[in-house]
Amino acid sequence: MKALNYGKLAALKPTIYTTFTNKVGQVFDLVEHPYKGDEYPVIIVSHEHKEAFASEFFDTEDLTDNYAGDYHPVYMFGQVHLGYEVGIEYPI
Repeated sequence: MKALNYGKLAALKPTIYTTFTNKVGQVFDLVEHPYKGDEYPVIIVSHEHKEAFASEFFDTEDLTDNYAGDYHPVYMFGQVHLGYEVGIEYPI
């Protein structure tokens, strides 16, 4: 995922689509790009780590759906990964 400037993004106060807590208790805001809106992928923000990343998704459903938990965001190794990339998946 592409890293974004957390400070600049936070200063622009982007619209929050939803706030999500993953299986390991990490909290993320899924936000809209402040200028490009829904023409830009959903941005995943971890306020705890002061990090923001552009996802590859244009809606929040796959990122938050309990039946598709392998796409849930997980912060590890200084980046946001998807659950399947680091072996954290939800059983169906």
